[in-house]
Amino acid sequence: MKNTLKISKKSYIKPPKKVIITGASGFIGSSLTKLLLKNQYHVIALENKTKVSLINSPNFSIVKLTDFLMDRGKLLNNSYALIHLASKTHSSIKDNKKNLAEYEKTNIHLTEAICSLAIKHNIEKIIYLSSIKVNGEDSTKSGFHEDDIPRPTDLYGKTKLEAENTIKNLCLGKTVKYFILRPPLVYGDTHKGNIGSLVKLIKSGLPLPLNKINNKRSLIYIENLNSAILSCLKNDEVNSSIYLVCDDDSLSTPELITKIAKIMNKRIIIFNFPISLLSAITKLFKQNSKFDKLNSNLVANNQKFKQDFGWNPPYTTNKGIKKSFSRN
Repeated sequence: MKNTLKISKKSYIKPPKKVIITGASGFIGSSLTKLLLKNQYHVIALENKTKVSLINSPNFSIVKLTDFLMDRGKLLNNSYALIHLASKTHSSIKDNKKNLAEYEKTNIHLTEAICSLAIKHNIEKIIYLSSIKVNGEDSTKSGFHEDDIPRPTDLYGKTKLEAENTIKNLCLGKTVKYFILRPPLVYGDTHKGNIGSLVKLIKSGLPLPLNKINNKRSLIYIENLNSAILSCLKNDEVNSSIYLVCDDDSLSTPELITKIAKIMNKRIIIFNFPISLLSAITKLFKQNSKFDKLNSNLVANNQKFKQDFGWNPPYTTNKGIKKSFSRN
């Protein structure tokens, strides 16, 4: 009897999809990078600085942005998606004409350079993190929608809108898909900007004359935002579009302060005070813009994203606040 030689075929292991990310050293980017690696993506961080924490993974690497641009984006060969998070934020420099060039350099010109190279190298998806500030600063309580006419009021919002239009024009007639996400205030365990200011107020123990404020403002927990971005990566059926993404709940300023204080085990006193008088006082001390943010409505409607992607925020706002502030 003849012996038959059995040849075992090695099963082919498909390599992980390569994702390029800008802003990986930031609050959102560092968290998102870990989620992408957990979901078996090969992540390459484009960075100007060396702030990205070293991640011990064969599927993670850092490339200098200047090297990437000088090499005309060859790194993008065989890449699946570009996630563009890097931007000059509204809190990083003052909003005046002198600093317009700074906003344009990062938010418009850099976006155009990176996305142009991505399209040239046949990338499949561009995911761009924009801002609810493109819609405006003051919504009705029913919220902003994607088809509302954009009404940005500051240089940050205006340059983010121009970046959106740049991406749409670059993708026109091309096979690449774009997903432009406009989140409201993003919160998590790093407290900066408006959230950081509220935390300082709560820790101060000072009584706050804000109980008469009856507004609604949308937020998004960082893990919910990351989940939305991951949905854009995984879903191949949805076509290019702009989306508002946020938690399902919107809160008044007193509600938000009370919830954060409770999680932080801080006693807080919020008392009634006439809104008109409070507005006049803040205007006198040139703090009216800060007060307007505390008093106005800024609601985003996330129904389009939920419907198109079959998505629901993994965390409620209560759970997001608990995870964000329980260690303070």
